[in-house]
Amino acid sequence: MVNYSLFLTSLWVGIVFCAPPGAITAEAIRRGAARGFRPALLVEFGSLVGDATWAALALLGLAFVVQNAGMQAALALVGAGLLLYLARSALKDAHAATAQPGALAFLTDLAWGGLAVVGLVWLIQGAPATISTQGGWLPWVLGAVLFVAGWQRSGRAVPHALPQAHGGATGSDFATGAALSLGNPWNIVFWVGIGAKQLAALENPQWSDHLTFFSGFMAGAVVWCFFMAGLIGFGRRFVTPTFFRRVNLVCGLLLGFFALQLLAETFRR
Repeated sequence: MVNYSLFLTSLWVGIVFCAPPGAITAEAIRRGAARGFRPALLVEFGSLVGDATWAALALLGLAFVVQNAGMQAALALVGAGLLLYLARSALKDAHAATAQPGALAFLTDLAWGGLAVVGLVWLIQGAPATISTQGGWLPWVLGAVLFVAGWQRSGRAVPHALPQAHGGATGSDFATGAALSLGNPWNIVFWVGIGAKQLAALENPQWSDHLTFFSGFMAGAVVWCFFMAGLIGFGRRFVTPTFFRRVNLVCGLLLGFFALQLLAETFRR
């Protein structure tokens, strides 16, 4: 018999798992802004491969496979390498579309884009503790100010020159999302913590409960894929070439940040 309460709980867990902005969201926005709903959806769908893999490992009790330090380091190196490659592609697109050619102009754009990324990271992950202690609202205000200032001051694009995301093929979009999610071993930490906690709350959980939880989680992830891709596809009609370029600039820097963060978290342990 299906445990509908468990299914609904795990459905929300799937949405919560996918919702926080990260490398997959950044790449989906970058490709969706350039080519529309379908590429963004395929990147999101590709990420489900990794989500399902980490979920299955956790539910089958095989978390030890990726809790090994050597395995973590290998996965982190692969994931960081892919993130850096995507960051380079995004920054190349931004540079190719600049209305002010020249190294100095692009370095200025990078500086302002970096400021926008700092603000965005503060909004996503929180400001440093030295700032957070000043007040609960202050980090959010400072993050928003930094993002808006950096976004507005980053350079403009050549009129009618829309940057195109690399990997135009359908398979490439899907494979990119899959590789990003598979290359992040920290996803299993979520499963070992949240998934195990939810199942432990049941009295004598059976395999049917594990299957119900897994099904609900994947259903929530699919719902989020369509929501995010739809949001990107709908918003695309209102943007300009300058917006395309800023998306590539900020997403390129953000992807680079995620790569360095992944390496730091892995080798700090």
